[in-house]
Amino acid sequence: MNVRSSSSIRPLVLFGACDRHNLGDLLFVQLAARRWAARRPIVCGLADRDLRAVGGHRVRSLHRLAREGALAGADLLHVGGEILTCTAHEAAAMLLAPDVAEGSRSFDATLAQLEREPARAAAWREEMLGTPARMPYVASRELVPGLRRVLFAPVGGVALDGLDASDRDAVIARLASADVVQVRDATTRMQLEAAGLGTATSPAATTPATTLLAPDPVTLVADAFAAVVAARAARGPVAALRRELPSGWLAVQLASEFDDDATLEALASALADVARDRRLAVIAFRAGTAPWHDDPRTPPRLVERLRELGIDARDFASTSVRDLCALLAHARCFAGSSLHGLVVATAFGLPAVGLEKPGEPAGRGKVASYVATWHRDGTAAACPADALAATLQAALATDAGARRAAASARVAALERALETLDAVLA
Repeated sequence: MNVRSSSSIRPLVLFGACDRHNLGDLLFVQLAARRWAARRPIVCGLADRDLRAVGGHRVRSLHRLAREGALAGADLLHVGGEILTCTAHEAAAMLLAPDVAEGSRSFDATLAQLEREPARAAAWREEMLGTPARMPYVASRELVPGLRRVLFAPVGGVALDGLDASDRDAVIARLASADVVQVRDATTRMQLEAAGLGTATSPAATTPATTLLAPDPVTLVADAFAAVVAARAARGPVAALRRELPSGWLAVQLASEFDDDATLEALASALADVARDRRLAVIAFRAGTAPWHDDPRTPPRLVERLRELGIDARDFASTSVRDLCALLAHARCFAGSSLHGLVVATAFGLPAVGLEKPGEPAGRGKVASYVATWHRDGTAAACPADALAATLQAALATDAGARRAAASARVAALERALETLDAVLA
């Protein structure tokens, strides 16, 4: 593939984990492609994938294009996500073919076999990812020769200090060589500052900018895609829900960590109490279908338990990004472990509760860290599973005007950060 334009436009690479299905990762590249459309961007991940059927892009392998010499002189923008702590093993597993990944037994068996054969595992990772790099979603001019500039839109890495020292040092070194680095939460920023990265925001600074502390790029979804979301809500599965459930619904999403019987029972009980009190239905959905995201068996299991408790509960089958945004935009509230479920809901001015995953240090997971950074005003909350009912009731009681004003303030903060990227990319 020849990605060079016949004009004098310098190539712009939009790079991220947009090569597998996850709400945030697919929205990042959609929003970036819209903002920098004049640069005719090239959408790249680690693997060649076609996600257009669910509202994503046709994605090219970054390292294959680089080996072909197609990216010489290009600017590369990391479009967002919790990429600073994603290891090669995790990245490769999340890119496994659906026929392997959909069955947990075959998925677990594949990973277990690779664990027993380290040499084969290394070769498998390199074949899957196109690179031997251990932290593959953090690119640099050294890893991708020929790049002109390397920039990071607001990204996350709350578990950076938990990486192996060599992996952490590699990430820090790549960030230090970048032209602009922006992060989306205070936890990540503090770790980068402790590692010696600067906080200057000028493109002329001698160390990259670790910001501003810019909100997550998906903060722009309500402004950028208002017409698209409205059109999607007027037809298809969300339109049917609006007709059938005039009192509204709670949009609920659970990662695979919440799928054990005891946790599901407790969450169903909490959701039932709130839904009954507020006369709402519960719509369960998946925010990511890639391995290690949301298990397809979880929504129907939750729905079954809620129905046993007398709640109108439904499994939302669509995984289209547009349908998911419409579902969240027209919900009464979001509750779930997906950061981007929360970001999309709050972008539309809705109350939202992020669930902290079992085993996470209290307040230190990516959802809790983001809420602590950008929702100190109480316009969204994070809590462990056993505090869901009370936290949901408090969220539903928040003032709609205050939520909308806070959403506008986050958009303004993000726009200031993106203007820094505009200046460097000009």
